[in-house]
Amino acid sequence: MDWRSNFFQNPIDEQSLENVGFTKRGEIYHYSEILEEVELELHLRWNPQEAKMEISLWDSLAEAEYPLAFIPSSKGAYVGHVREILWKRLSHMDREISHPQKIFSDQAEALLQLIQIRWGWKPDFLWEAHPKTAVFRYGSKQTWFGVLQEIDWAKIDARKEGSVTILTIKSDQVLDLLDKHVAYPGFHMNKKYWISFPLDGRHTLEQLLSYLVKSYQMIGGDLTLERKMMKILLPTAKELDLSGTFTESESLSPAGQTVLEVLEQIKDWSAFFKLKEDKAKEEEERFLALRQGQAKSKPALQLFNGLMYRQINRDQTDNPFWNYVYITSSLYGCVPILTPMAPHRLDFQVPLQVEGQSLSQFWRPHFDAAIGNDTVLSLLSSEFEQVFSKEVRDQFIRIQFKEKKGDALKTHSTISKKGRGLLIQTLMENPVQELEAIKRINIAGFVYQEDLSDTKDWIFVREV
Repeated sequence: MDWRSNFFQNPIDEQSLENVGFTKRGEIYHYSEILEEVELELHLRWNPQEAKMEISLWDSLAEAEYPLAFIPSSKGAYVGHVREILWKRLSHMDREISHPQKIFSDQAEALLQLIQIRWGWKPDFLWEAHPKTAVFRYGSKQTWFGVLQEIDWAKIDARKEGSVTILTIKSDQVLDLLDKHVAYPGFHMNKKYWISFPLDGRHTLEQLLSYLVKSYQMIGGDLTLERKMMKILLPTAKELDLSGTFTESESLSPAGQTVLEVLEQIKDWSAFFKLKEDKAKEEEERFLALRQGQAKSKPALQLFNGLMYRQINRDQTDNPFWNYVYITSSLYGCVPILTPMAPHRLDFQVPLQVEGQSLSQFWRPHFDAAIGNDTVLSLLSSEFEQVFSKEVRDQFIRIQFKEKKGDALKTHSTISKKGRGLLIQTLMENPVQELEAIKRINIAGFVYQEDLSDTKDWIFVREV
């Protein structure tokens, strides 16, 4: 089956179309681009009246369309390469021009985000008649290991009313979980092996994820083959780059929305941020735009413009290296570095209480969950690291940059920020498969010093 008609599923923002290069002729929007890697022309045609995006590839040498990339049954090294390049480009375009719709409950949406961050799993929506049912599948046989769906409470618990989102997974602890009254018999599944968890807040995201992972392993899924097992953490910066293309902002996560709602109570923005009146007014207006859904955004990698970021070539957003890099934000959470963010200023040290906790305390479980058991290279300052629990921080590997003049070693914020940025640029150009390989890299003159380092703190020195 040709997959083109099912690719762009979310609402298209017409203003965003023009921002990314579409031209409007009459009522129709047109876009064309040469995919240089495969020497084919990509053509997109958006019809607002029919809410339909047409996708085609043109082979200028053959002077004909190239349809094989759109047919899943088409095999071969070249068609596979074309399909990979095309899918990557269309996925990027989809993020630029469309707005994902919220489908499930807040906790379910947060769980989906965590699953995507941790393992890269995305559920499949298999039935048009059931748009609020999605299935997690694995392997060549597409074996199910989880079902996410919204149902009437009464279907699993006659004492309750309204609707509820449930996660149904395979388990070897069905009877034990039922005896503890923490779950229900598997909805529409073999109740001997499957169990359903209501996503109503009674279970933490980490608990739910652990149940899903166990289900994945029970059907033969191998976590050692999954996704990336390394993360690099970067901080936000006060300096912003307000040039370039901005698009409509996506909705904040439920946790981010909670922070935004608390900020609405601020009366004296100048005192809150310790800024002059004009700068404080600018921040107030930015948060107001976020609340009203009018804020514009661009990838965090390109938005923040501190000294560290200015050492990095940030135009190459399609580099696979960025899959390893995460940014720590007090408004968006610990998220991939290419996450679109709206301009704002909010550090973890502001006097803000969220649900009776400081910003750091409020975000801690979310930040810990985003890390999981991955190996972490922290390029964070202490302000950002303190958001994570001590148990998670103790697993971080940190890199310090020092300069040596004569027999004296010195370090300060400028050296540290430049060194971190140069490290990211070096890794982007020369990716590594494991953190240990970083020790063998010359980072613009900074070289690893084993005698000054230990297992968690790696010291790089440059002679000046």
